[in-house]
Amino acid sequence: QRVGAAATVDRATAASAVDLPEPKKSANVSSDASSPPNDVSAWSSGGIVRHDRDAFVRVSGTRFVVGCPPAEYKVVGWNTYTLVEQAARVPMGSFGADFSRRGRAQVLEMLDRAAAAGFNTVRTWAYSVGERQPMQTHPGVYHEPSFEGLDWVLYEAGKRGVRLVLVLTDYWEHHGGVSQYLEWAAARKSSGSLSSDFRMSERKSVFFSDPDCKRMYKANAKALIERVNAYTGVAYRDDPTIFAWELINEPRCRGCGARLQAWIEEMARYVKRLDPNHMLSTGEEGFYAGDARGSARVNPEVWAATTGQDFLANHAVPEIDFAVAHLWPDNWGVFTLGGSLGAAFTEEWIRTHTRDATRVLGKPFVLEEFGVKAAVEVAPGFLADVAGPGGFRLFGPFGFRPFGGGSFDETETATNASSSSDETVASYYRDVYALVEKADDADRALRGSMFWTWHHDDLKPLARGADEYAVFAGDGAFRATEEHAAALRGRRTRRVGTPLFGSSCVDETTLPRVRASSVRRPE
Repeated sequence: QRVGAAATVDRATAASAVDLPEPKKSANVSSDASSPPNDVSAWSSGGIVRHDRDAFVRVSGTRFVVGCPPAEYKVVGWNTYTLVEQAARVPMGSFGADFSRRGRAQVLEMLDRAAAAGFNTVRTWAYSVGERQPMQTHPGVYHEPSFEGLDWVLYEAGKRGVRLVLVLTDYWEHHGGVSQYLEWAAARKSSGSLSSDFRMSERKSVFFSDPDCKRMYKANAKALIERVNAYTGVAYRDDPTIFAWELINEPRCRGCGARLQAWIEEMARYVKRLDPNHMLSTGEEGFYAGDARGSARVNPEVWAATTGQDFLANHAVPEIDFAVAHLWPDNWGVFTLGGSLGAAFTEEWIRTHTRDATRVLGKPFVLEEFGVKAAVEVAPGFLADVAGPGGFRLFGPFGFRPFGGGSFDETETATNASSSSDETVASYYRDVYALVEKADDADRALRGSMFWTWHHDDLKPLARGADEYAVFAGDGAFRATEEHAAALRGRRTRRVGTPLFGSSCVDETTLPRVRASSVRRPE
């Protein structure tokens, strides 16, 4: 788990609602320049045209395409899991941060900076992580200001041409996550008391087969997909600002891979039945099952084959449109000297998933999470610095070390760490991006990446201590991502075949329009 724990509160407090002022309705939206226009085609300049079916990003072979005629869409993005909390102006959110005064300003400043930098995709949770104010307070009961916060994020992102990957639930976090569903299911089964099957973290696998959990998960997915945005009047399923849905962040079902596979198949069918417009992926880390090809060579360590994930089988599901994987060398080296995996692992992990997505799955692939700890030093230029045992270097929680151990003067190490960690993290980002760019040059299935995780500068004092992978706008890693975005923009953009929805563009006049009475003024 990478995100920092939010402020701890008792369960009664967590379930309570923090009421926020509701956006004002407007009888004549077009009279206010700050309001959403009646004809959303006015957003087409730098933004996403919401009533244009060709504005949805789709899959064509191993590529993402958009527009008419279709052109390639290359993912350059980031993760920020606090967007709903910030937009809802929650007084006590993640890290104990007060978003009541500047939450929305923070989101706007990040979106503006992203658009200027050439970032086009953000991955975020479709729920609130902070314990003080969950978005779904009880099964099927929602804190409306939080839901409107997500509405507002979509509205503002769309104006800037930034698309969202929305994750439906999470294996790790309680609110909006597996543990919350298990708690609700257990309460129904045992009159409010948790049975041992639901108390233990090892029992989280019950989530993937329990009928109550599956029913509540589907109900929440339906509520999101059918939600009509309070600011645009457009249902989520009809909004091309959403790049894709993801079923769950980093699922684990230890020793029960068949159960997880069945869950992915069932939920993928359900989501695509409700929303055939948007793409769908798993949200998993990309581990290979024990009997899958390449698992022994590519998995970080032996434990990865027991997580229940199977990169090939999970993404071969017909309703899954593209493959994803995460990359956490500092987290996955459980049995590795120094606590982190070598540089060779990073390159092999990316190359193998790219190859399998290209040759086996025939689908696009996105490295949707990656990062290295800010306090960690890594060997720059690792793509050319892989000497094998006795030669290549490790990067991990104990700083820069030669392979096989070694020691340094602690005072000197501490002094050097503060001045060099930013550049070494940036170097790691550049080496990852070099692999993405090489895949682009070779027209392989790796179609982009999203780093973990960008926080607004206001959160530095809180996020630095709670999120070891935090990135801020002035960091070297951020500059490396800007350089990467510029590099991809400078490459040839391929036109791909015929229009997405037939031999000619869709007649836009036949698509739903936003009614002035259905939208709200952003504050």
